[in-house]
Amino acid sequence: MAQGEKTLRVIAAMSAMRIPAHQIALTLGLSGDYVNTLRRTDLYRQLELSFLEKLEDEAYSVERDIQELSAKALNVHKGILAGTIEASSKLKLDTARDILDRAGHKSADTLNLNQKDDAWMLVLTEEEFEDQYGGNEEEARDLEEDLSITEAREESERRS
Repeated sequence: MAQGEKTLRVIAAMSAMRIPAHQIALTLGLSGDYVNTLRRTDLYRQLELSFLEKLEDEAYSVERDIQELSAKALNVHKGILAGTIEASSKLKLDTARDILDRAGHKSADTLNLNQKDDAWMLVLTEEEFEDQYGGNEEEARDLEEDLSITEAREESERRS
């Protein structure tokens, strides 16, 4: 293969990757006029078309591989959740969260929690409390009762 044809192949490949002519000229140490002259030849057009077809084939191949891997990953997720694939509780929880997140059911990114005496409690500012319960004392008492019951259950489980 002659040096001119090698240069033309490189120019065609770079053009197929959408690299501008002036950048090709700078990269190869050629004049812009020379690059533009070569780009007007029939051989250049054939080479560029060939490179574009190869890029398209590669893109299709990569897309197909991603689809296959996605299907395999989903099967692994299903297996973990169904119990057919042995996994720790943490991995099962992470898997469930991942699936829910991807389905658009993502939980809040931050939650204000404080730990005190091995019991977790949710901290709401007065404003957040008012916004959530609207000053409804009955709902507030129900919430307080629910939290007390939950804390009592957790304490009982810890003792057993």
